[in-house]
Amino acid sequence: MHNLSSQQVPYKKRQEQDTQEAWSGYRPSVSHLKIFGCITYAQVPEAKRKKLDDRGEKCIFIGYSEESKAYKLYNPLTNKVVVSRDVIFSEEETWNWDKEEKIKENQIEIEEQEADHGEQNQENMWQTISTTAPRASSSIVRRSPDARLITPEACLYVDDLLFTGNSQEMFDKFKHAMFKEFEMTDCGLMSYFLGIEVRQQADGIFISQKRYAMGLLKKFRLDGCNTVSTPVAMGSKLTKEGEGKTVDSTLFKSLIGSLRYLTITRPDIVYGVGLLSRYMETPKESHWLAAKRILRYISGTLEFGLFYSYNEDAELYGYSDSDWRGDQDER
Repeated sequence: MHNLSSQQVPYKKRQEQDTQEAWSGYRPSVSHLKIFGCITYAQVPEAKRKKLDDRGEKCIFIGYSEESKAYKLYNPLTNKVVVSRDVIFSEEETWNWDKEEKIKENQIEIEEQEADHGEQNQENMWQTISTTAPRASSSIVRRSPDARLITPEACLYVDDLLFTGNSQEMFDKFKHAMFKEFEMTDCGLMSYFLGIEVRQQADGIFISQKRYAMGLLKKFRLDGCNTVSTPVAMGSKLTKEGEGKTVDSTLFKSLIGSLRYLTITRPDIVYGVGLLSRYMETPKESHWLAAKRILRYISGTLEFGLFYSYNEDAELYGYSDSDWRGDQDER
């Protein structure tokens, strides 16, 4: 007959505690554990983005970094893996793989139309759309195989989207795609955009910057001044040394910069503005007077602009008279 005995160790049952907490007295944190495959928003470092780029990118959580306390994320739009610690998780969301992504990064594709387009308005039209989206990338659309059809060309500035083309049907498709993706307001045919005035007439499109030019004259106190017939005086020879006292370089740079923007619709002042752009570092009174002459010329030609005809094939001619011997700065 064998005598069996056992040794019992007193043990107090602890509720809702694991071994590590019972031993150390500290509850381990599991806040870094996330649901695999959920939607995340990773911050884009400032060094990798431009002024108007998105500050974050939408990704999918796929794991943890082996080298640091960071998360591994996958961006289906760029097919890249992102490793980041600056992440916001949306664990209730998952990526909708069935949804057709028609808009990706910098490209928007518009379905090609069939060969038979029917009767279309062949005149180019410009339209604007205003969107409340924080930022969207500039868009590019592919060309139609039909040479007669110009597909919409789109450009974006902050929250204003401008697109051009000659097919109302393609306009409608493009707008439908954009309205489906963003919250937008259709502003109709463009009449004013970034200081550029647009008149869409029966025979063509006329663009000018009259309002911008008038504001420029008022800013430099030359509204109502005596006008001149040419932007640059005949026989004018400007040099880096210049004549007279040194003028405020900040004010001079402001004037030249404003005139450069005006050249968008005023090619007649391109030469004079380009000439004065050489002397922005240390401008003298002679440079300032030459710049004011351009303003006086603009005062008398406020109605000037560019006209794009629907029916005429315009040809641009340029003339050059290189006077290397007469260049007193670099000859």
